[in-house]
Amino acid sequence: MVRPNKAGMNKKKMEKISIIIPTHNSKDVIGKCLSSLPGFDDEYLWETIVVDSSNDGTLEYVKRMFPYVKVHSVTYGSHCGHNRNIGVEQAMGDVLAFLDSDTVVSAKWLDAIRIYRERGFDAIAGYTSYKYQRVPMWIDGQDITWPTCNIAYSRRLMDDVGQFREDMSRGSDCDYNYRLIKKGYIIGFNPRMWVEHRHRTNLRGFFGQSIGNGRARYQLRKIHKDLRFGISPLGTVRKGLGAYGYVTARFKRQ
Repeated sequence: MVRPNKAGMNKKKMEKISIIIPTHNSKDVIGKCLSSLPGFDDEYLWETIVVDSSNDGTLEYVKRMFPYVKVHSVTYGSHCGHNRNIGVEQAMGDVLAFLDSDTVVSAKWLDAIRIYRERGFDAIAGYTSYKYQRVPMWIDGQDITWPTCNIAYSRRLMDDVGQFREDMSRGSDCDYNYRLIKKGYIIGFNPRMWVEHRHRTNLRGFFGQSIGNGRARYQLRKIHKDLRFGISPLGTVRKGLGAYGYVTARFKRQ
């Protein structure tokens, strides 16, 4: 397979990549995300799809500033899992790549996906630059917490595994990775598939996100009882806040 930046490539022999971005009140950040991607869509190589559940003018902004992007509007406040499923249904690609609206990709991001597809991986996770580190969860020797702000799946895999859960406000990406691992797929990690994730930079946001993540992990453990948790340098603080979210979610159901 010929690389995209080489002269004389046969586009029709390359897999098309659909880039799917769910948005919710993202008018202030979506511009930087879309600007970091190729400035046009290509019939054979890639397309960009935004699935929007906003009420702040995000939809109109994207249509005005990025007219080549395919935009789909869904019910205000819809969960990310639902929005991603809509994007997958609309996508024409052989590979489905997912970003968040507050991410910025590296210049070689699409190339990095193609390289690992050439190596036979159906699931490819990249390096995501966070202000705070993830706290991993493990199943069968693989981390399921690779986020959908920087991951790609083949169409074959998604047809096999099925849709994202739509009943989880957070954690549907972890659930999806769990399910694909249980079906025997391996998530390949390519550090050159680099993304900067610009989120939750203040203390209040950090606390809120960590507690929300704890509640999501409670849901995941109820669904998948064989999950086990890992540790990262910031894991002590995040686990403490996550534990609070986990416990409060549990007792709210009793």
